[in-house]
Amino acid sequence: MLEAREPVVQERRDLIKAHVRVHQLQLHRAECLCCGAVHTAPTPPVAMPNGSMTAALIAFIVNGKIGLHLPLKRIIADLAAKGLVVPKSTMSNMMRHAAGLVTPIVDRIVAAIFAGDLLHFDGTGVDTKHPGQPGKHRGQIAVCCNEKLSAYIYSPDKAGKHILEFFGVGKPDGYRGRLVADAANNMDRLYDDGIEECGCWYHARDKFDAAKASSPATAAEGIAWMGTLFDVETAAEKAGDTAAERRARRKRDSIPLLRGFNRWMRAVQGRFAPDEELWKAVQYCKNHWQALTRFMTDGSIPMTNNLAERELGPIGRGRKAWLFAGSDDGGTWLAKLHTVVRTCQRLAIAPDEYLEWVLPKLSDLPVNRGKGHLPTLTPMAYAEVHAAV
Repeated sequence: MLEAREPVVQERRDLIKAHVRVHQLQLHRAECLCCGAVHTAPTPPVAMPNGSMTAALIAFIVNGKIGLHLPLKRIIADLAAKGLVVPKSTMSNMMRHAAGLVTPIVDRIVAAIFAGDLLHFDGTGVDTKHPGQPGKHRGQIAVCCNEKLSAYIYSPDKAGKHILEFFGVGKPDGYRGRLVADAANNMDRLYDDGIEECGCWYHARDKFDAAKASSPATAAEGIAWMGTLFDVETAAEKAGDTAAERRARRKRDSIPLLRGFNRWMRAVQGRFAPDEELWKAVQYCKNHWQALTRFMTDGSIPMTNNLAERELGPIGRGRKAWLFAGSDDGGTWLAKLHTVVRTCQRLAIAPDEYLEWVLPKLSDLPVNRGKGHLPTLTPMAYAEVHAAV
């Protein structure tokens, strides 16, 4: 005879295969009994009023291209296997349309980043084609980010005018604050108009790494000096220092190290010719000493630009898959969609779910792009609402 006991519960993960389904929308019509005019019910908000794709499908494609770094031809093949054949031209037009819709959201993300007083900035090259012509040129995608948000900017070349325009140099509403970046020549004019340059010690260390081949012992000594500075930062990290505590620790421990490193550089540089890598490495530090030591003025300023380097990772990973941008316009919408998708990822919200939610709302906005409503449609607002839920 058996007596019933609590059942044993076993859990196994399952996967529901994705599929394509067709939605049919019936719009009711009515005839006015007075004048005979026929009226049709308005169409609910959709992402593409004249298109055949729902916001969910558009979000799936955008997240595949931007969030998962898949070239469009792989997404096309995946949809074809599910029974939906989409021409590449249609797919490209859809991506361009989505980028246009999220433009006001991108502007809000950039404004939120500029509202802070400490930003990171870096860029990388992207091969870009000339539509209808053979060959390609080297475009640039740069990232401007803080601890929570990332914005990407495309430019057809590395000319400094594009960076100046983005930061609004010379304009009343331009960015004013501190900028952590490498010492690229195309950024020199940034620091003439209220922006403080904060140098990156990893870029300085790279110069000594390059000198190892010709002067291994001396280069290793310079790297060791820098290592002692990073040891101070590691100790502050382990201790959980606040910005004020980190600044006090730096004043106590890092200032003697910086003075010693400076004396060491003056002593060794004369032993090398100006065309040698070690001489160039020392000269780099001397030329940018003020920017490199800016971190001593505030405990919130990091010693490196690792944050921007990390946020360029999605561009590098995508570049290995989709290889190039189809045009300069394509590079622009690529940067806009990266801004939205990467910001969603950093805020721990699913990019495809956010895009499915926001695209119809953006498409339904009037010509003024929903003045008064946009603050509630950003990924930041979406994350706050869902965190509360």
